[in-house]
Amino acid sequence: MHFGSRPYVCKICGGAFRESGKLNRHMVLHSDEKPHICDECAKCFKTKSSLKFHRLTHTGEKPFSCIYCEKRFNNSSNLKKHMVSHSDDKTHMCEQCGKKFKQKWALTVHRRSHFPVRNYTCEVCERTFINYKDLKRHESIHLGKININS
Repeated sequence: MHFGSRPYVCKICGGAFRESGKLNRHMVLHSDEKPHICDECAKCFKTKSSLKFHRLTHTGEKPFSCIYCEKRFNNSSNLKKHMVSHSDDKTHMCEQCGKKFKQKWALTVHRRSHFPVRNYTCEVCERTFINYKDLKRHESIHLGKININS
C-alpha cells in the first residue's frame, strides 16, 4: 500500500482510513455503544477522548488558555468561542435591521427585540416583561429593595 492510501471506508458516512483498526474505532460513533465510563460519576462516552475531556470537569483543570487574556477553558471548543470576543469580525447579521454581531447568541438575543414576546409575568401585579432580568428588577420593587420614587 502506498503512502496516503485509505482503503478502509465507512459504509455509513464515507470516512476513509488507512488501517482497519481505525475504521473499527470509528464505527463506534455510528452506534449507541458508549464503552468508556467515567470513574467519578459513571457517565458513559463513545470515545476515549470524550471521556478524557469530561474528566477535566471533575479535576477543574483548564488546559486551554486564551493568548490575549488570562481566561482558561477545559476544552478547545469553548476557547474557540471565546476567541471571537477578541476579534473585530461581526459575521452574524440581523435580517431585520442589518445590525451585526460577533457571536451568534448575541444575534439571537437581539432578534427578540424585533418581535418582543412577554413571557415573564410578575406574580404580584401581573405586569409582563420581555426578559427575565427585567422581571427580577421589577419584582425587587414589590420586595422593597428599590425605591420607585428616587
